[in-house]
Amino acid sequence: MAGRRGRKRPYQLVDDIVTVGSRALVAQLQLPEEQAQEMMRQIAHEVCFLNAKNIIYVPEALDFELSKRDIKIWADYQVDGPEGATKYTAARVEQLADEHKLTVQQIYNIIRLMKKRELTGIQGVLPGLEAD
Repeated sequence: MAGRRGRKRPYQLVDDIVTVGSRALVAQLQLPEEQAQEMMRQIAHEVCFLNAKNIIYVPEALDFELSKRDIKIWADYQVDGPEGATKYTAARVEQLADEHKLTVQQIYNIIRLMKKRELTGIQGVLPGLEAD
């Protein structure tokens, strides 16, 4: 079939999430396999919806200490940089990217996520507007 190289990769990722997640649900919670697969299918579709039209890089050796790093990046973004970059500026983002060996886009994604988490922590969620 002619087409773009890698076109099957997103589908394969969803299938892998469903397979790995349902296997864990069956093993750890003794859920029936069909129920576990359906639950993971719903989760995978929600993750796809939340990340639609984003380019996502999945590193081979994923470090699960991301939250500590992200918290540090968020805190450092809120203060002036060592080389004179002002807080909350593109120059500061570039410094953080160099410092943490990440791309500028990854730093912006972390900042967006941390800002959202901070606002949710401060504002909370109104009754009836919780995510289902």
